[in-house]
Amino acid sequence: LLDRRAVGATAGARWGTASTLRVFGGVRWSEYPHQGSFVPEDPFRRDRRVNVGMEWTYAGAGAVFAQVGLEGTLNRSNSNRPEYDALSVQGLFNAPLPWRMSLNVRAVITGKSYVQETDFARLVPGEEADNASLAYLQLTRPLASNLDGAIRFGWTRAETDIGRAYYRRFGGSVQFNYRPVGF
Repeated sequence: LLDRRAVGATAGARWGTASTLRVFGGVRWSEYPHQGSFVPEDPFRRDRRVNVGMEWTYAGAGAVFAQVGLEGTLNRSNSNRPEYDALSVQGLFNAPLPWRMSLNVRAVITGKSYVQETDFARLVPGEEADNASLAYLQLTRPLASNLDGAIRFGWTRAETDIGRAYYRRFGGSVQFNYRPVGF
C-alpha cells in the first residue's frame, strides 16, 4: 500500500538580486501499483499533478533572510479518491540573534478541496504529507567549529486516511548538526 513511484519536473524563472521574484510550474506523474482505482478497466491508481506558484525572497544585510510564497496544485487521477485542488501560502524567516544564535521560523498553511465527494478513505499512509500545514520556530547556536545545537518547537496539521479528518501534532526537539571538517 505504501508503494508509490513518481517522476516529475519543475521549471521556473527568477528576477532580482538581493530581493527576488520567482515564478515556477511543475508536473508529477505517480503510480500506486498496490492501490486500486475502483475502475475495472483500469485497475491501478495513477495520478497526474500540476502545480504553479510564485515566491518573493529577500536576502538582506546582516544575514536576514525572508521568503513568502503562494502555490496552487491540481491533482487528477484515474481513481476518484485522490482528485483534489490545493492552495498553499508559505513563509520563511531567518535572522541572527545575540550570543551567536539564529532564529528560523517557517509556516506553510494549506487548504484542500476534493473534486469528488466520497464517504470512504482517500489517502494512503504517507500521502497526507503532500498537503500538510506546518509551523516551527527554531533557535540554533554553534557549539563547536563543526557542530551546531538547535531547539525546535513545531505544529503540524495533516489529513488522516479518512476523508475530512485531520490530526494535529505539537512537539519539541533538540538537534545536533555535525559537519565533518573539510566538507
